[in-house]
Amino acid sequence: KPGDQLPSVRQLAAMLTVNANTVMKAYSELEREEVIETIRGKGAFIAMAPSKVVTERQLTELRRALKTSCIAMRYMGMSKEQVVEEISKIYEELSKEEQ
Repeated sequence: KPGDQLPSVRQLAAMLTVNANTVMKAYSELEREEVIETIRGKGAFIAMAPSKVVTERQLTELRRALKTSCIAMRYMGMSKEQVVEEISKIYEELSKEEQ
């Protein structure tokens, strides 16, 4: 859960019987994605509310995908209002599925 400390690189490497460099690379990627935070001299911790964190890279990828969909909808002759309505419908469907 958020704030929990993760095992050290050496500890996790020993537990998983893998090279410490492999664990270090995994921790680096998780930190880059802002899933964990590393505090020098203290260790690695699960980031606060990791599921709510949206990195700039993720946002860029989402915008790219959305732009592609919007281009397709415009090509089909849909108005801005129709595009917004379709996105709203999908969002509502997803909200219902989560309940």
